Amino acid sequence: MTTFQGVMLVFAAALSFVPAIHLASYAGNERFLNLRRFVFLIAFWSMLLLIKQITPQVSLAYHLHLLGYPLVFAIVFYCYKTITAFVGASTPKFFDYAAGAFFLVNLTVALTNTFHLWFLDISLQEASALEDIVFAEAGVFFLVHAFTSYGVLVFALTRFSRNYRRFLAKKPYQKAGALFTIAIVFTIIINVVHVFFLPMNVDPTHLTTVAFSWLLYMVVYRKDLHYALLREGRETLMEEMREMYVCMSETGEIVEASKALLDRFNLENHRHIDSLLEELGQKAILYENIDTVRQKDAKRPYLYVYEKTFTLEKFDIVGRVLFLYDESEFVALINELEYLKNYDVMTNLYNRNYLENLLRKLDAGEAQYGLIVTDLNGLKLINDNFGHHAGDELLKRFASILKEVAAKQKGTKALRMGGDEMLLVVPDTDKRTLEKMVIDLEKRCMHEDIMKRISMAAGHAIRKEGEPFEAVLRRADVNLYMAKDAQTMDYQEALLKRIKKKSDG
Repeated sequence: MTTFQGVMLVFAAALSFVPAIHLASYAGNERFLNLRRFVFLIAFWSMLLLIKQITPQVSLAYHLHLLGYPLVFAIVFYCYKTITAFVGASTPKFFDYAAGAFFLVNLTVALTNTFHLWFLDISLQEASALEDIVFAEAGVFFLVHAFTSYGVLVFALTRFSRNYRRFLAKKPYQKAGALFTIAIVFTIIINVVHVFFLPMNVDPTHLTTVAFSWLLYMVVYRKDLHYALLREGRETLMEEMREMYVCMSETGEIVEASKALLDRFNLENHRHIDSLLEELGQKAILYENIDTVRQKDAKRPYLYVYEKTFTLEKFDIVGRVLFLYDESEFVALINELEYLKNYDVMTNLYNRNYLENLLRKLDAGEAQYGLIVTDLNGLKLINDNFGHHAGDELLKRFASILKEVAAKQKGTKALRMGGDEMLLVVPDTDKRTLEKMVIDLEKRCMHEDIMKRISMAAGHAIRKEGEPFEAVLRRADVNLYMAKDAQTMDYQEALLKRIKKKSDG
């Protein structure tokens, strides 16, 4: 071996250890398992080649040379595994088993070569120097080993090409396809020339394989989004954050989801953000704008979703981070404020503010509607003799009846105008329907016991063409007070007698 060849071998060996050392720092990361095994095997092969070149013992050099054959097949296999994993393809189980079996056959034949000469056509006793081993004729099994290895590389290239457009075109390193193809084809050509036409003391296949391992290392590892995040310290930072997050590529392929998010919602492992959000949407209500939240669900939390795009210029990579904040308490407060804005707290009917908003719609349009105005009789008498809590209970009971009647007529709104004055706004109706609704109200308010009876008066009116709401309301009020005069006197007299009788007893 010349000095130049020795320098090249040492340089290649040193180069092969760099990715192995770096990847050893992330031994627990399953993402780079195949790549890690690939570069470790190449580093081990480099070590064997160095020892083979410098050892004075022919016996050791002989066995190290033969061990290189099963080792090379293992390297080829994990090259295949690395490339297919990179493009998102899975390896069939039977292929793994077949490769494992073939490796064991390679190892057995290599260790027993001196007895059958299937790998090298030279026994240990016949070898007197390293050159005898390197330049020995190949045995019949060597051809099986070589062409099987070529086949695995071609198969890897085929699967890579098949998945390239679907997967790698979405990645930030589109040039990887051409580089991988050239590297595999070049390695095969160099090996064929070296083995069958131009044997050398220093294996040129080793040099090209080391170069190829660096290519895989640079593309799959150093330019991988996950590694870039690790390099920038983002993973450590995010783990310390209380917020739930999902880190992904520009196309939505998930790189990392926070443990807080996965554990809280018991989520499956998803490869794409769309499927994760689909599952999460069944367990929480997701929103980006509070104004769009219409769904009310006390059983599911409300998660505010905020997305941030970032660029790692050093690696020419664009990524996205989705932050999810639990805003259930905030949404509950907004819902409560929204409720208070439109509803009367005591009766749960719509309030005056809601009516003001409704008026703008009613007066702006030409739609016909009817109004039923109601007023309770004897409320002051009940408040004075039984306390305001009794009067409040009376209002609540009547409001409940009013809502029941409103529910029977589609689109009807029940409102509390103030005090004991309440209102039904009935769309697309006629006088006969309003009269039936008033009768229904009166029936529901009747009770043999004067203390449980609700005495109320009602007046109704139908909107005339172009008539403003206030005019319709005035006509309904007139009808209300015409009915109220007679009813109030009768009810109050009966109620006073019952009160006097109760106080005398």
